[in-house]
Amino acid sequence: MQTVKQMVRKWVPRAIETPPCPVEVEESAYSAMFSLFDEPGRPTQRLIELALDAVERAMKDVEVEGSVWPGEELRLLGGLMLAMRPKVVAEIGSSNAKASEVMKKYLPEGARIVSEVAGAEFILVRGPGDGKFEEQVLEQLGGLKFEEPPIVMFNDTRRWEMLRFCREIRYPKLDMTSFGRWTGTLLVELSR
Repeated sequence: MQTVKQMVRKWVPRAIETPPCPVEVEESAYSAMFSLFDEPGRPTQRLIELALDAVERAMKDVEVEGSVWPGEELRLLGGLMLAMRPKVVAEIGSSNAKASEVMKKYLPEGARIVSEVAGAEFILVRGPGDGKFEEQVLEQLGGLKFEEPPIVMFNDTRRWEMLRFCREIRYPKLDMTSFGRWTGTLLVELSR
């Protein structure tokens, strides 16, 4: 009888069971930690300075009523708009009225938010967080030519389904989760 069970387990593995969350919280999700010393896509000086400037501006100059910060990316988005002063911002994927409203509020006069990425200096990717959609978007963006490398922002980057995609990005990148969305925020500089 034991051999039959063993044979069945080879063909039908047990479902993976995750332990209960060790703390009481409203929402939780499993993720993983990875070493940084062997990760591709180390951040550039530009990306680090931009992130520092954006966080400082988000703290001092950005107000978003009803937003939890840190925990949501809205104030960080406002800080990025103030730090970068982009003329063209592109949104890819599902629309988020609140994020669009915050970006518009903190963009310089005459700047615009579009759905086409041509000429964009900042690109907000709003995908399903499955890693597949985001990988396709990044691959398409990588094939385009830009005057200056745009900054691309991905959310939900700490979700289990996104871990492989984010880890394998070879462009300069910087994890902004502590100042963005609690499920993960990543800035990517599309430089070659």
